[in-house]
Amino acid sequence: TEIYTLSLHDALPICYDHYGYRPPVTTTWTKYTVAFSQLAQEGWGHAGSAFDPASLYQVLFQIPVGATFGIWIDDVAFTM
Repeated sequence: TEIYTLSLHDALPICYDHYGYRPPVTTTWTKYTVAFSQLAQEGWGHAGSAFDPASLYQVLFQIPVGATFGIWIDDVAFTM
């Protein structure tokens, strides 16, 4: 199974184990709502405290190397 990751980078990228979320992969249009509290590190780097939305500076959509995919992103919003 291919793994797609939504990675949110905060202001202090100490070890690049950024907070992220791995949505289930579907073949149909799907709306996702991800709470900041659902974001987690993978655990291979420096353990940070809870994600601070005020320090958000980058959103990265990671696609596996060699993956065959189509991706559509629409109406991204951040709310607290």
